[in-house]
Amino acid sequence: MVPESRRNFYAHAMKGAIYHESVMTTWDITFRKLQSKLPNAAKMLVLLGFLERSSVNKQFLENALTNLVFWGGNGVLSLSDDLLESFTFLDPEGPDFYEILGLLDSLSLIKRDETEYHIHVHPWFTNGYI
Repeated sequence: MVPESRRNFYAHAMKGAIYHESVMTTWDITFRKLQSKLPNAAKMLVLLGFLERSSVNKQFLENALTNLVFWGGNGVLSLSDDLLESFTFLDPEGPDFYEILGLLDSLSLIKRDETEYHIHVHPWFTNGYI
């Protein structure tokens, strides 16, 4: 969540402006719309904001649901079925993964770099908006 002082700062519309809503209103509307219409996109945005202050490696996301093998194959760490179900939006083979990234990019909430190896998250979401 945004600290109350920052929320109050962004909640005021500029005097004399033609558009009388605040920056905070715009962000609230956008995020609420994502939550209601595209909940997996909202979940992805929250996750990206939580993971990194500047960028997230796309390969990290693409492999988030795969088993982690260590100790030369003697150890395997896998997610429970409940966690797999909760994070289905991270499945690059699923219907949502790339569509969500494209949508968030089109809304300027994230930006993919030229190589598409990193996803840069809008500073608003890495500074405690969510």
